[in-house]
Formats: sequence, structure tokens, C-alpha cells
Amino acid sequence: MPLADNAARGHATCLQLDINNYMIIYKTVNLINKHYYIGKDQQNNPTYLGSGLILAKAIKKYGKENFIKEILEECDNPDILAEREKYWIAHYNAVNDPNSYNIAKGGHGGHTGAYHKVGLLGNKNPMFGKTYSDEERDSFGERMKAWHRLEDPIKKSKRIEESRAAQANRPKNPESVEKMRNSKYHTRGKGYGWVTVYTLISPNGETFVIKTKDNLKVFCKKNGLSIGILESRIFKGVKMLSGCMVGWTASRSKEMLLP
Repeated sequence: MPLADNAARGHATCLQLDINNYMIIYKTVNLINKHYYIGKDQQNNPTYLGSGLILAKAIKKYGKENFIKEILEECDNPDILAEREKYWIAHYNAVNDPNSYNIAKGGHGGHTGAYHKVGLLGNKNPMFGKTYSDEERDSFGERMKAWHRLEDPIKKSKRIEESRAAQANRPKNPESVEKMRNSKYHTRGKGYGWVTVYTLISPNGETFVIKTKDNLKVFCKKNGLSIGILESRIFKGVKMLSGCMVGWTASRSKEMLLP
């Protein structure tokens, strides 16, 4: 049931929350900068301010005491509650309003991921302007490694399969697929791509440039050289004092082999 006409016009009226059992649509307002959040509460909990991602960060920054909760509307049915939440968010244009903490259009479930492009632009993005030190990045990496080490093997296998299935069933943009196929860097089955280039200099100063390891094997066999010694010693900067590779120097690099 809607409140008085002033609430319908977007001006919230505060009620005594402890004397009714209705579900509510509420508006949480930051008293410092007047930013706001619109949400629904099936429990009509007077201490609940909302669970939005950006709202939670704002409460942490400014303190819970600097927020008030105003009631926009009462409802007695969860489905109606979800629809009315969508109505009020649209009424305030909260998803696009830079003074709003809302990033989703409301209703059942929230589905905040679907609205990241709209709701998390600029300073509304919780990562806006934030940087991490090398120590913090290393710490994040170590925690992720530990999480993967401790993850249950069965759950991990199920998670990977679900991820693969989701990727396989995800619709692809035909234009993007065609663009990738025609790209000079799309090399599968075309006989070219990134290759290792070996540069060898003989004891008499002659230079040989060889592309791919297979061709290097052929070169070594033809010239009586040892590819094993070449890879294990010379490429590591160790000089040969005896054997077939004495006097040779070598280096390797990556190169895009184009048709």
C-alpha cells in the first residue's frame, strides 16, 4: 500500500517501524553528501540500511551514524515489493543518477553484474582512483594461491566444468569472430605465428639466423653440432672450453612469422 501523496511524489515519509509488519521500500540517505540508495526490506528492520556494494563502502567510509532510512512505500507481498522497488528506482532514475548508490534496476535478485557498465562509471566504481602497492599485490596473489591449494578437488572440477560450459554456450558476436579469423595474428592452421629465432655465430665470425627449433636441429646435425649443449650451456651464457661447440656463441628471440 502506498503512503501519502507526498511519498508518491518522491518525498519520503518516516513511519514508526516498530508498530507495523509490512514489507517496505526505503531510501537510505547520506547526511553528509546527500547521496542515497533505494532498496526493499521484507523484514522491515529499522537498523538495516541496505546491502548495495557501493552503499556498503560509503557506510564504511562515513560511518553508519551519518545515514538515515526513510520509507517510500509499504507492501504486503514479496512480488509486489520487487515490482515497487523497480518503480522507485526508475522514478528517481537512480541507476544513472551520480548522487545514487544504486547500480541495478531492482526487483528479484538484484543482478548487479548486468549493470556494471551503467552503474560503475567514474567515482561510482568502488575501484575508482584506487591503487595497490607491490606488497599488497603480492599478498593478494599469495591468498589466491592458498585458496586454490585448499579448494576441494571435487568442487574445483565442478567449477571448471561449469565455467567451460558457460563459455561454450555464450553467444558470440559474428563480426568479432570474423575479425579475429581475418587477423594476421590468428595463426591456427596457417603455418605461421610467433616463432623462436636462433642467431648463431661460428668461431670464424660467420652468422647464421635460424627460425624454429626443428630447423635448428637440422642445422646442428648438418654441421656436427650438439643441440643439447647449445641449449643447456651456450644459451645460459656458459662458455665451452672443449667439444664441438667451442668458439660458438648463440642467442634467441621471438618473432612474428607472417605469410
